[in-house]
Amino acid sequence: MTLVDKIPEILSKFNFEIVRSYMNSVKWDWYDSENGEAPSVERMKETASELLFSAVRNLKPNTEISSGGFSVTKIENEYLVLNFVIEECYVSLENGDEPVI
Repeated sequence: MTLVDKIPEILSKFNFEIVRSYMNSVKWDWYDSENGEAPSVERMKETASELLFSAVRNLKPNTEISSGGFSVTKIENEYLVLNFVIEECYVSLENGDEPVI
């Protein structure tokens, strides 16, 4: 089994409805959304799927890619993580730089 084989599982387990509800509550839409509403669940799944496949196809063992609030992280070619990010903060002991994945 490969990470590509796990993408359908991630998409089926991720709660896109709660993300859409949050996006509507804060009036967060995408540039191509109609009527200023959050994208449909189907549209969010398409975007998440594109991000997941892009991360898996990336030759680097550690990859992070994001768009529209979604963030996908591939770690050591072993783990694949899908997040919807509303806040993030990085700190470092070295010059306050963001960590490099």
